[in-house]
Amino acid sequence: MVGFTAVIAISTTSYACYERKQLGVMAGQLKQMEGTSTQTDQMIWLIRQQLAQLTKQATDTHELAAQAKDQTESTKDIADRALTQATATNELARQAKRSADSSERAINEASRHAQEALDESIKAYVLDQRPWIGVYEAPIIHWDKDGFRMQVVFENSGKTPAIKIINLGNTAFVSPVEIDGCDNVPPQHKGLGALAPHAVLKLIEQDTPQHPDYGGSIYKSYDEIMNGTKYLYVCGILFYSDTRGLIGSNGKPYTLTDKPKFLTTTFCLEYDRSVNAFGRCAQYNDMQ
Repeated sequence: MVGFTAVIAISTTSYACYERKQLGVMAGQLKQMEGTSTQTDQMIWLIRQQLAQLTKQATDTHELAAQAKDQTESTKDIADRALTQATATNELARQAKRSADSSERAINEASRHAQEALDESIKAYVLDQRPWIGVYEAPIIHWDKDGFRMQVVFENSGKTPAIKIINLGNTAFVSPVEIDGCDNVPPQHKGLGALAPHAVLKLIEQDTPQHPDYGGSIYKSYDEIMNGTKYLYVCGILFYSDTRGLIGSNGKPYTLTDKPKFLTTTFCLEYDRSVNAFGRCAQYNDMQ
């Protein structure tokens, strides 16, 4: 019994020792666990701090994004208003250009009309003041079988003198047919001086045995002219200038090509046997 009790005591003692060791191990583990728990808490705290920081950053980022969105929308509004303003400005500019173009056209048109009116006034003044030389009369001095002699009298009906008068050509001729005007005037170049306003200038046409300027072709055709089988004409052309100083072709003899540079008188006279006088032909009587 004692032995059994001793065995129990030993067993109990051994178990107690084992439990004590086990308790020590558990106590160590507990300390380790407590240390690990502390580290875990610290890690959790750090994570919480990081999470809080991240949350704050996310909030800040969201706020920045919202502000950026607001600013973008504000910028878009400003851009839209600027575009509207620019569109309106462009439209005003187009309207202003149309108005300016219209005004320019109106000014140009008014200027053109004014210039035309001025040109017409100047032209009218020049025409009113210039010399005008025309045939005044053509009296017959002598006309029979023995000779022909007449005058061509010119008058300056203008308001200013005619100067540098040139008889470029004149002729008397007999035609077998009646004509309307003169096509060919034999050229000559005879200076006749000047002619004051309302003054007259006389040219002599003659064909006589003493002065057979036309070889007797006129007075020898007296009977045919008087019975109407032939016709007598006197034609010519004068160049002249006025006080504006119109000139010819560099001092060379004048020709018909110089006509645009000069004041010009052309004349054609036809003998009328019914009244024994000269009258004007249907054509070739002109003053330019």
